[in-house]
Amino acid sequence: MAARAKRASKVSRLPYRGHDRVERALAPFFRDAALWPVTFVVLAHFALGIALLLLDAVRGPGPIGLATLALVLVVCADVLRRDLVNRRVGFLGATVIASLVLGAIAAFAGAQLGLY
Repeated sequence: MAARAKRASKVSRLPYRGHDRVERALAPFFRDAALWPVTFVVLAHFALGIALLLLDAVRGPGPIGLATLALVLVVCADVLRRDLVNRRVGFLGATVIASLVLGAIAAFAGAQLGLY
């Protein structure tokens, strides 16, 4: 039993390389200044989607809104966990963090201004 737990802990410390293809696909959008407007527009759409999910979960707590928000948060937590295993925040992790923070700010502003 102890050998199995030791082997499992050794496996969990190995760096995860599963989303390297996504990192390589996102890299030009962060490195090339000519693509930054596209990056900002896509990031704004992700942030507004997160804001709408947050507002829907808070204002009208229906099961579909809460389930969708939970799914998005689980996927975001998984991406960030994989980045923490690699001990660096990659382009995908940075996009997730920025989307969550901007989405929370947009949801707060929308609720305060009465837009939703």
